[in-house]
Amino acid sequence: MTIKKINKIKGFGIFKDFRFATSIQEFKKYNLLYGWNYSGKTTLSRVFRSFETQEEHPDYAGAEFELEDDNRNKYKHSNLTMLPNVRVFNQDFIGKNLKWYADGEHIEPIFLLGEENVELQDQLDKKKEEVEKLKAANEALQKEYEQEEEQLRRVESNCAREIKQQLALPDYEVRNLRPILNSLEDTGAKLSDSACKSALSEWRSPGKLESIVSPQLPEIETNTLLEEVKAILAKAVSGKPIEKFKNDSRFEEWAQEGITLHEHEKECQFCGNQITQARRDELSGHFSENYKKLQDQIGVLRKRIEERKAAPNNLTADLHDKARFYQELQSEYETNRKALVEEGKKVIAFLGWLTEQLENKQTKTFEAVYITPPEQIEFEPKAKFDNISAVIDKHNQKTANFEQVKNEAKERLIKHYASDFLERENYKTKQEEIKTKKEKHADQLTQLTTLAGERAKIEAKLSDALKGATKVNDYIKQLFQHDGIRIEVTSENKFMLKRNGFSAGNLSEGEKTAISFAYFITCLEDRNTNLSDTIVFIDDPVSSLDSNHLFNIYAFIKSKLWNCAQLFISTHNLEFFNLLKDWMKDRCRGGVQENERSFYLVKRILKQGDFEATLEPLPDALERFKSEYHYLFSILKKFDDLQDANFDQLFQMPNITRRFLEAYLGFRIPNEPKPLNNLPKLIEDETERNKVDKFLNEYSHNESATRSLVFNDFSECREVVKSVLKAVEAKDKDHYNALCENC
Repeated sequence: MTIKKINKIKGFGIFKDFRFATSIQEFKKYNLLYGWNYSGKTTLSRVFRSFETQEEHPDYAGAEFELEDDNRNKYKHSNLTMLPNVRVFNQDFIGKNLKWYADGEHIEPIFLLGEENVELQDQLDKKKEEVEKLKAANEALQKEYEQEEEQLRRVESNCAREIKQQLALPDYEVRNLRPILNSLEDTGAKLSDSACKSALSEWRSPGKLESIVSPQLPEIETNTLLEEVKAILAKAVSGKPIEKFKNDSRFEEWAQEGITLHEHEKECQFCGNQITQARRDELSGHFSENYKKLQDQIGVLRKRIEERKAAPNNLTADLHDKARFYQELQSEYETNRKALVEEGKKVIAFLGWLTEQLENKQTKTFEAVYITPPEQIEFEPKAKFDNISAVIDKHNQKTANFEQVKNEAKERLIKHYASDFLERENYKTKQEEIKTKKEKHADQLTQLTTLAGERAKIEAKLSDALKGATKVNDYIKQLFQHDGIRIEVTSENKFMLKRNGFSAGNLSEGEKTAISFAYFITCLEDRNTNLSDTIVFIDDPVSSLDSNHLFNIYAFIKSKLWNCAQLFISTHNLEFFNLLKDWMKDRCRGGVQENERSFYLVKRILKQGDFEATLEPLPDALERFKSEYHYLFSILKKFDDLQDANFDQLFQMPNITRRFLEAYLGFRIPNEPKPLNNLPKLIEDETERNKVDKFLNEYSHNESATRSLVFNDFSECREVVKSVLKAVEAKDKDHYNALCENC
């Protein structure tokens, strides 16, 4: 299958609205296209490359084009997958398949060949960058949490040292502390100041003390005694009281004692008078049996109260000295002992008050007495005593379980210090932060392992892809006709270019193009390409900056591409064009083969104020002659003959005129390196010469596709061209006529 024509190209660069004219010969097996720079040759190759890559050109999205093959099948921009067997060599191919690594302004001799390799290297570079970034982040994270761990270890050591010093534990270390820190959920194990002090006393106890016997609490019966006193005070003796005695208890006591002393006396031992029976009866009326009975009751109750007064003092005397207790219990014991002593004093004072009430009653036996008890009559000697007993029990329990209690105190203290440490250092939060960072660090290591695997796979693919270096070297040798320039695979799976064994830098454009072309030919020979079924398009393989390799590339094309399904070659280099033209003519000479080659001109024209590209049959002057000189003259002559202001190459006339004059003057007067300096020898009239010189200098120095020439008028261009042709005719009539005959 071969492509016969390009039905249309629309909106694709300089091809604004191209149609394949009927005057254009259909494409053959071998197709040669000639065109100056910016004429549209590369754009034409990009149409074909769109089918190769099966992608729109990024600069011309929305472009429309259509190819047609020898079976009238059409291949459109809307379905780029329909024409798979196309291979194109152009600047896009070079850009995709030859990646140079630059160092400043100098090109390093390190590069990659092959689109797949370039893509793989890009992937590898990105993967390396990703690895480096992740590795840096991973190392920074590790450093961060290690510093935090180190800080945490320091404060842990400080805490362990504090416990070691406070509790005098010579072997206590961080390894003993960490399990406790991890077991504590919060700061609940922290002790109050008093509890901490008590626990310290327990732990610091010098040795085991003797058990202590708890004293017995005597019966005091304050409430019972109060009720009994109230009952006696409420009694009143009936009889004949002596008013004197009733009003003065001293006399009553004196008289009562006197009765006892004078029981058997007849005379008063005080005054000596006779004690009459009447007096005795009067005294008996006062000191009756009920009186005596009440006095006896008062006496008995007073005795009981006096006996009870001794009980608190005896209990206080029975209390143990605080020195017998463990140090941590001494303060508690002493506090409760003092409280009990104070309670005993209150009891004694209350009992004394009861005694006073009874003493007062003894003088008021003939009347009922009612009393109001003191405000504070609630006594708690038992409660105070029980507190003391509790301290004694603690003491005895510690004595019975001395080592256990001491160790429990130690454990409480350790947990207290640990709990205080947790709160003070915000330990749990810091631990959790470190844990989170470690987990992230581990995840990053996993990612790095994964990335390393992915990187290894890419490197393996790249390494395999670079195995074609040997064949590329063979072709480079053929292109350069020596083996001074070679490529070697570096340890990083890149190509290094060497010239005579040394690193080769600053390659010429021709050398780079030749290397790219060698790789292109290598690709055409891979196992996935059948050259006899492949359409090949070669765009300008000879750099305008370096034509040293022109003949080698020409020979290479002849030997390697003659058997492809269809060949398109475009060039701006006339020498290269002529070599290919002759080869195609020779190869297709005679018989059926005569129709297997076609020659075309890719031309930029000015149409309705805008540049457009078009494809035309190759002008006869270019096909018949091997010099551009004849072609340039034919254009000038055609323009002069037509006298048409709409001449499609009007905008190029300054350049065409300049190039023609340079060629003519160059071979007619060869002693001047700048041929136009000999213009006065061709055009002697100064006015005419200045007009030509101005025309050339103003309009012929820029061939850029974006330039828009604006002439003062069409007549200026016409007059200049006519002046040049007349001058040549005048100076070289025979030569001029010969040129005209070939137009």
